[in-house]
Amino acid sequence: MMLQVLRDPKLVENRKIPELTQYTGNRTLTIYSSPTSPFVKLLRRIRQLKENHLPDLRIAFIWFRSPNIRILNSYQFIFFMKEDISLWLRQAEDDLKAAEKNLGIEVYYMASFLAQQCAEKALKALYIKKFKELLRVHDLVYLSKKVEAPDNLSEDCRFLSKVYIESRYPDEQYPPSELFKKKDAEKAISFAKEVLRWVKTKI
Repeated sequence: MMLQVLRDPKLVENRKIPELTQYTGNRTLTIYSSPTSPFVKLLRRIRQLKENHLPDLRIAFIWFRSPNIRILNSYQFIFFMKEDISLWLRQAEDDLKAAEKNLGIEVYYMASFLAQQCAEKALKALYIKKFKELLRVHDLVYLSKKVEAPDNLSEDCRFLSKVYIESRYPDEQYPPSELFKKKDAEKAISFAKEVLRWVKTKI
């Protein structure tokens, strides 16, 4: 679930948007706040919202839309609830399907990358279940150890973590589109399936 905090001077001054908290129905909570309100006051309002209405929410991270905090006009606070785990798993499954499709059309670097994404999202779903927050890392070995995966899966994750870099950026001689072969994609997909299968037994 996303909580979006908008601080737009024109909208507030022109009273086009009242200062209020609302649920928009699409898993986004929006708070409209005067740009003159102190940031501490804004955080206090969010804490009250959490305590009074959404006790299961936990802040995972804060993203600042403006690179300069002194001219900040809006914030986005990302929250995760228990049901969000299913979204991560569904996307992991879709990434795996896309990986297999790319394998079929011989786009091996993309098949490998999507296999890595499948494993990453599956592990993050389990991490969210265990710790009630998102761990924003791409190191699958570290993730696998945090969720206490078996050693053989951690070794699979070691291979997939290398794929994350190598499938995205050229090395000294070749771009990923030329570097990855069929056997690489098949191996990545096989490992991703093992990770996803194991995660499902824990959720």
